[in-house]
Formats: sequence, structure tokens, C-alpha cells
Amino acid sequence: MASARRRPPAIRTVTMGPGGWVSLRGAPLPPLRPDRRPWWARALRARRLVVDR
Repeated sequence: MASARRRPPAIRTVTMGPGGWVSLRGAPLPPLRPDRRPWWARALRARRLVVDR
């Protein structure tokens, strides 16, 4: 009979912080996207205004 080995979980710990924030420990970081906005737009967290026509 083959021994069944358990794999470790992909995410080690999931905790809920104050205000409903969820913390994932052991999770890989998402890839960074290049940000072509000026520094002031990043500081203000400004988003592009797109008008649907």
C-alpha cells in the first residue's frame, strides 16, 4: 500500500484584523504592474477618468 503524504497548505494562516482586513501569511505576492502615472497621481491614488460614449 502506498503511503499517502499530505501536502502543506498553499496559504499558511488566514487572520481577520480590525476593520475587516484579511491577512494571508505564506501567500505569494501578486506580480507588480508598471505604473506610468506621475508621482502626484500615485500619492493621491488618482484614477483615470474614462467617459463612455
